[in-house]
Amino acid sequence: MERPSSIVMFRPHRSGILCEVLSGSGAAPARSSRSQQGPFSISRSCIASSSSPKPRFIQNLVVEIYGKCGSTQDASLVFESMRERNVVSWNAMVSAMAKNKQHAQAIEVFRRMLLGHAVWICRERTRERSSPLLREMDLEGIKPDSVTFIGAVDACASLPCLTRGRNIHQRIERIYGSQLDTNLGNALVNMYGKCGNLVLARETFQSVKKDLVPWNAMIAHNGHGSETVELLLELSLEGIEPDHVTSLRVIFGCGNAGLLEDGLEYLTRMCDDYGLIPQMNHYGCMVDLLGKAGWLSLLD
Repeated sequence: MERPSSIVMFRPHRSGILCEVLSGSGAAPARSSRSQQGPFSISRSCIASSSSPKPRFIQNLVVEIYGKCGSTQDASLVFESMRERNVVSWNAMVSAMAKNKQHAQAIEVFRRMLLGHAVWICRERTRERSSPLLREMDLEGIKPDSVTFIGAVDACASLPCLTRGRNIHQRIERIYGSQLDTNLGNALVNMYGKCGNLVLARETFQSVKKDLVPWNAMIAHNGHGSETVELLLELSLEGIEPDHVTSLRVIFGCGNAGLLEDGLEYLTRMCDDYGLIPQMNHYGCMVDLLGKAGWLSLLD
């Protein structure tokens, strides 16, 4: 697949400075061995090596764009060349690694950020100069926000790595307490589910179950038909209506447990009780359920 002729096409609505920097890539030679790979490397060269400093928001945006284009090496080069970084810079780098399935690297970027924040705290408390290596990081005491934590937790879920995920969760609790926002809580429920620890998934779920998203995550990772049906009943008692995602995961759970009647009943309830029209993937799950029950003859 050919790369676009210019990065500017990704953000045509941004400031004139950004458009000039990125669309001018063809006018400047690339100072890297990757110059033959197209305008992305050239654009990075314009941003990183130009004598005039570029606004930090432009560099953050370029890191984000490189991540979306799959060029984590270029994203890293821009990120490392930044004289000053803010939390958006670190979030963009964590996201770039995670989006390209470099989950261990995403966690390492997150770890560097936490290390820099800890060093800043120590510097403030002791008034001592940090080592040259840590000064070089130049993190200025940047504190991770919920977006940073979500990126790190998602990376742990994809590896999967329960130990690191649990450590991050403990740090989150020290900052936010037990009251988590929906997105962060859902990321933690999803992480514990993918790591196979349903006990911790359920504990986390209890603090964020007022929204449908964590319910869907909990149902997806449960995998046992009877418990899936119980979760669906709890959902109804909470006064939350399921959506197409919930329905798909309930039918899938019934299929895993061989609960044919429950699956058929819920497919009917989708229409009658919730006004949801079954989609192709719902019928696909039902075919799978019928096959596991040895009832494919019903389709004739």
